[in-house]
Amino acid sequence: MVKRKAYVCFVALLALALCAGMSSSALAQGCPNPPIGPVVPFIWPLSRSADGLDILDRINSPFGPRIRASTSSYEVHEGIDLAGPYGGEVQIGDPAYAAVDGRVSFLTDDRGCSIRRANETNPDPNCTRFYMGGGRIVRLDHGSNLYTLYLHLSRQADGLRTDQPVDVQAGELIGAVGMTGTHASIPHLHFEVRDGGTSRDCARNALGYLPRTVNLAPVIEAISVAPIGDAAQVAVAIRHDPDACSRPDCDLDLNQILLRVLDADGTEIPDGARRVDFDNRINIEYENPVVNGITIAPERFSRRPDESLYRLTVTIDGLPLVPSGSYEITALDLFGLSAVGQAALP
Repeated sequence: MVKRKAYVCFVALLALALCAGMSSSALAQGCPNPPIGPVVPFIWPLSRSADGLDILDRINSPFGPRIRASTSSYEVHEGIDLAGPYGGEVQIGDPAYAAVDGRVSFLTDDRGCSIRRANETNPDPNCTRFYMGGGRIVRLDHGSNLYTLYLHLSRQADGLRTDQPVDVQAGELIGAVGMTGTHASIPHLHFEVRDGGTSRDCARNALGYLPRTVNLAPVIEAISVAPIGDAAQVAVAIRHDPDACSRPDCDLDLNQILLRVLDADGTEIPDGARRVDFDNRINIEYENPVVNGITIAPERFSRRPDESLYRLTVTIDGLPLVPSGSYEITALDLFGLSAVGQAALP
């Protein structure tokens, strides 16, 4: 059984309850400050659109778990990749713009090593590569520990520097699309929002900040429950709404997976609660798909319009066996839109 509904207070209370029984390691947070959220208006960094409907707003790879195209390996992607529409992809040298007013706070060369002025190369052959695989980067500071990053650039806009204050306005040129860095297999812009600090643990889904005309709940395709020894295993397949990829800003629209185990009377069994949270890095690791008995398996994404499908399967092991009860999954997007499904042991 699968149904949809929008959660407000209930989801917040449910998330708190699911966190209460977790180990401290499962809830470890590396971001030093809480996020402030989209307190300033953003625009899309290739099109400068305010709705996500320009063809240049086509998302080539989403935030969160994915199969990296360059290595075919699992990773948690910290931004979104913008590469233009299928058959009309962006090219090296196409303009990239500031998504919001800010100040230049960090620049790197093609290797990811820090530089002070646009388009320099760090002369140290052993320099520290701050953003491994990101190539030439511009990072902007928007105040209150909110930052945007623009990766894989072929060049940075003339005049950008960090040895003296340089402010840019939303829509102002900050660089050109490229494929610098080891993680770029095609020309594209990797756009990232870090909220709460500059560390990678502060990276949050950019779709929580960029303007969109429509937000859609994820879809639960299937749920299964099976006994494994003296415990239960739940597997759930989640995909995007069928209408999502009719728009350029197509995305999985998934941020949290919540599990509750209920007895025959509908009472929740406390040690059955589980939570996965992409934005807050709960039960998810950067290069390991298995954390605390939870396995995340994203499928490859195709850019072809007739094959565009974001889908992942989450398998949760070590759950209480409740023969006469049920296992309830809630899949939520960034704004609380949700799908709910239940299954029972066969």
